[in-house]
Amino acid sequence: MSDGGALGGTADLSRLFAAVGAEAPAMRVRGLAMHSDRVVPRGLFLACAGARHGLEFLPQALRRGAVAVAWEPADGVSEPTLPDGVAGFSVPSLRRKVGLIADAYYREPSASLAVTCITGTNGKTTVAWLAAHAMNFLGRPAAAMGTLGWGPPPKLWPSAMTTPDPDELHRRLRVLADNGVEHVFLEVSSQALDQDRISGLRIELAAFTKLGRDHLDYHGDSVAYGGAKRRLFVEHRPEAAVINVDDPFGSDLAENFSGAVLRVACEGVNPAELSLRRVRPNADGLRLELAEGATRFRVASRLYGCFNGANLALACGLLRALGIDRDDAVRALSNCPAPPGRMEHFGGGALPDAFVDYAHTPDALGAVLGELRARKPHRLWCVMGCGGERDAGKRAEMGRVAGALANELFITSDNPRGENPREIAEQILAGASGRAVLELDRSRAIRAALHAARPGDIVLVAGKGHEAFQISGGRVLPFSDASVVREALASYPGAAR
Repeated sequence: MSDGGALGGTADLSRLFAAVGAEAPAMRVRGLAMHSDRVVPRGLFLACAGARHGLEFLPQALRRGAVAVAWEPADGVSEPTLPDGVAGFSVPSLRRKVGLIADAYYREPSASLAVTCITGTNGKTTVAWLAAHAMNFLGRPAAAMGTLGWGPPPKLWPSAMTTPDPDELHRRLRVLADNGVEHVFLEVSSQALDQDRISGLRIELAAFTKLGRDHLDYHGDSVAYGGAKRRLFVEHRPEAAVINVDDPFGSDLAENFSGAVLRVACEGVNPAELSLRRVRPNADGLRLELAEGATRFRVASRLYGCFNGANLALACGLLRALGIDRDDAVRALSNCPAPPGRMEHFGGGALPDAFVDYAHTPDALGAVLGELRARKPHRLWCVMGCGGERDAGKRAEMGRVAGALANELFITSDNPRGENPREIAEQILAGASGRAVLELDRSRAIRAALHAARPGDIVLVAGKGHEAFQISGGRVLPFSDASVVREALASYPGAAR
């Protein structure tokens, strides 16, 4: 299977826009794109309003061969002057309609797929990975789409965003449908819901993990953040839902959802169709006890971290809601490997134990550190930072959590983007009450922590997980926490050569 390239053939422009009640010239186009760098020759450029209006990138789209331009009217935006042979027309609220236009262009791909959308602050990636991997194990072709990339796991194509823009989303769905995929497990971020990225999508099942703090730089406050998550269940009208009802927000979602709900009690507290009764860690991962009514059953998992019990319970709920037999669900989940960069384990024995994890919110970092403390290491080390040009309000809280739970703390850089890395680190340090080492070079920080640790210690490298880059000063530089950890352990005093 390939990622499909431009795909889609040609389509009549007037037919595409009839799908959203808009008029367009009767001409054929090949491809459509919201971003100028994705325009193909004889393609349609969709110039939407946003932080920067798409018309600012019109020259690039024309150079790449656009023959039609649809733009969204907005204050301060003038009708563009187009060269001969290029059609142009305005479409009010274009951003909200792109998904329907793309759905028509790509021949309604979600109509032939069972699409499950997963939202929540933490756990989306792991739940999507587990569900897709389990379905494939059972012979039901499935793909995941989200932070790790897209496609049938374990090998995924890279993706720049958790939830792609609607033009790209429907293109990917067409690729998957044409290659025999039957089930798609899609991570849906709060920004994606706010920006209508899943418009035009037919959703069989929606799932909710939990609500914590994230993206307040974008949403402004927790009410708006929760409201964006709620849109998946209210505006997009999935046929059914699987919801963690031990989360207060999730409990309210379940109570007010208009369709069928499979409630999951991820802490075994509230009444639910599926309850997590017990989680026990061992050297190989986890042992779970789940209950459906009076029936109790066990799942052996290769995932580390008791907090992953909730993710496994939700994934089990998805499988059951999709008609998978309980014994088959247990067998499939027991076969699932951990997703890359999620409690990924290195070392041990004569070396310190090291874990690489994507934890980048206060809740997630606290859960991971709490889990590692429960393993009773001699000392617990943490290497972490916070992203630049993202929710600055969580930085001190991240420092407070790390400082409270780790014995030794290294504060470093984590995608500082256009911000000063030292200023970010000092904001984290303020929450940690000054008890930390500041080393802005992330590679040096990881090496220093691992080489200072002793066998029996645990070192957590948090924040980047699977990412293979560091974004700094407008540049995207190759960087992998896992690679640096492997190299540092290979050069650890006494390591086998």
